Amino acid sequence: MIWRDPINHATNCYICLTHVFGFSKRNIQNVHYATVDSVTLPVPHSDEIPIPQSPQQCAQHPDSCPEEDEDEDDEFLYGPSTSSDPLYIPDTTEPHMLSQGDSNDLVRDLNLSKNMSELLGSRLQQWSLLQKDVSIIAVRQRSAHLAECFATEGKITYCKDIPQLFQVMQQEFVADEWRLFIDGAKTSLKAVLLNNGNVKPSIPVAFGIGVKEEYDTMKQILNLIQYTRFNFKIVADLKVIGLLMGLKKAYPKYPCFLCLWDSRAYSQHYTTANWPARTANTNTEEYSIIERQLVPKENIILPPLHIKLGLMTQFIKALGEDHPVMDLLYTMFPRLSTSKIHQGIFVGPQIRKVLHSAEFEETLTLVQLRAWMSFERVVDGFLGNYRDPNYETLIAEMLRNYGDIGAHLSLKMHFLKSHLNFFPDNLGDFSDEHGERFHQDIGDMEDRFNNRYTPNMLGEYCWYILRDTRAIHKRRGPKKHF
Repeated sequence: MIWRDPINHATNCYICLTHVFGFSKRNIQNVHYATVDSVTLPVPHSDEIPIPQSPQQCAQHPDSCPEEDEDEDDEFLYGPSTSSDPLYIPDTTEPHMLSQGDSNDLVRDLNLSKNMSELLGSRLQQWSLLQKDVSIIAVRQRSAHLAECFATEGKITYCKDIPQLFQVMQQEFVADEWRLFIDGAKTSLKAVLLNNGNVKPSIPVAFGIGVKEEYDTMKQILNLIQYTRFNFKIVADLKVIGLLMGLKKAYPKYPCFLCLWDSRAYSQHYTTANWPARTANTNTEEYSIIERQLVPKENIILPPLHIKLGLMTQFIKALGEDHPVMDLLYTMFPRLSTSKIHQGIFVGPQIRKVLHSAEFEETLTLVQLRAWMSFERVVDGFLGNYRDPNYETLIAEMLRNYGDIGAHLSLKMHFLKSHLNFFPDNLGDFSDEHGERFHQDIGDMEDRFNNRYTPNMLGEYCWYILRDTRAIHKRRGPKKHF
């Protein structure tokens, strides 16, 4: 099979759309494998279609490699293309003249700055590959109309009117189709609109330079983007959620915004599931509430990614620093510091790598392996697009196994134990993972603008997620576009 990067995990990911949980060797033939554009299935071989030799063999024995047409070889290796440019005619030798929209889409796919876009346009014009009405210097003002939708107050740049921004982008705005993601990085704080279902690209609505995750900052951001006007659902890590709900910072005694879960009553964590619910009388400083809550608790979406990271952290901590599995983790992640490995601080791709490691499971004892397998089942059957019909049993079994290995029941695990009905039906549609990816998507622009001209930077990002043409190419850009 030929694997390509999926456009999204909702409709274009082979792994997410192929459900193999619950099948054994007896009924594995009943597994329905997804058919998506990001995967090309193997091509059957015969006497008429021989198996091609590898490039290494051809380099060592060039005489044994038959001369083949390059186009036929590509089709043989990658299979017939399921998407092609409708304007491209393979039988003609005439070059395709790029229009203004074609040029803009090429610049978007290559993620070029304005200077490099102008250089590329100059070369294409020199080689007579551009139509006569294409303007090369148009890239200098390409995002000016989008930058006008943003303003700056203090250290925060924000969208003055979200519906107007969508209108300028020629997109329909329905508030219920979007959720608000708030998170901080090393030097900035971001508020981003994520599409429910993750089909459409992310839209930045606030960007703070040199600000910290504090209650006053959250209050200012919500006021600037007129949150009460749209009443978005909010997904964020538990630190941001605590600030939005007016909880004390650091490690309060009652860190749950739904109930009076005592974080210091360790003896009751695994035995008690029902804790007293928060009421108006318990929303006081005595019960760790020091500020007025900024959003209704019904608008909070618990973050599946951070809960998965927390489960991984508690499992690694329960193993201990002297466990043989640590040597394996040093080998698997040589660039990760020793302290991070001992504390179980891993990101999503690293966790997926460990989940697929048979050698990792061989180093665990029987009790530890039972806890690890239950963690895998919860990841596959609850913390994603697919929810197992027996997900409550899977989570209860995992918590019981975690207790057997001596894992600490953290706040993230407490939500799984006591507030399972607070989670949405499909965690994949409301995941915080897509918000975390926004940090990577805009990282190059942050370096390019060097924390200056933030409205222009956000306008530039919005320009990149648009499309001027609807042509479908054989190789798609790695990012989502409208």
